[in-house]
Amino acid sequence: MTKIDFYLLGDNGLADDGTGKSRFACRLTQKVFSQGYKIFIYADNQSLVSKMDNLLWTFQPGSFLPHGVNENKTTEPIVIGDAGPPDTIHDVLINLASTSPDFFSSFDRVVEIVGNSESEKLDARERYRFYRDRGYELETHQI
Repeated sequence: MTKIDFYLLGDNGLADDGTGKSRFACRLTQKVFSQGYKIFIYADNQSLVSKMDNLLWTFQPGSFLPHGVNENKTTEPIVIGDAGPPDTIHDVLINLASTSPDFFSSFDRVVEIVGNSESEKLDARERYRFYRDRGYELETHQI
């Protein structure tokens, strides 16, 4: 069964500049990729897809995270998209959208990153209840 992890960014400055959530997603992607997993980063819109595409190249000097955009039918180990599911099987779904994608259960693990705004917290609570009510294993991490 899919395991769901919520990462709460809190008031530590990660989410204050508007890119904190995306930058944390990049750091987490790098860590998960280094462990040999395939990753799908799901976004609500094409603007966020483009932002993540650029950030994965630039968020850290000297880093290289091989990725592609789902609309290009990429077979890279890291895929970013606002539609889904991806064409290739992936181990980890990093959800940057405000809702849970219909295909989340096809992944071994789902990562939900929650910024510190009230609207993000409300959306995250709704997703948490959705997963909990269906019996998924949940874990919360304070960042």
